[in-house]
Amino acid sequence: MFRVMLILVAIGIIVVVTDCWIDRIVTRKRVAKNQRAWNEYSKGMTKEEKISVYLTWCELRRLENGWEHYYFPRM
Repeated sequence: MFRVMLILVAIGIIVVVTDCWIDRIVTRKRVAKNQRAWNEYSKGMTKEEKISVYLTWCELRRLENGWEHYYFPRM
């Protein structure tokens, strides 16, 4: 009985670690994709213009890609 519980706990830990690892990979790729898009979009803008459109742009990118979460690029 103890061995079965130990195996189940080990399987649970493996599942959680794998899920976190995959989420981290996906997040990095999406942030990089957003960063490239933001750099292209805001190429000729001043700092004030970038600040005024940043959150709206992030919301539109999230909806455009069908993502559940926001992936904020650096300004």
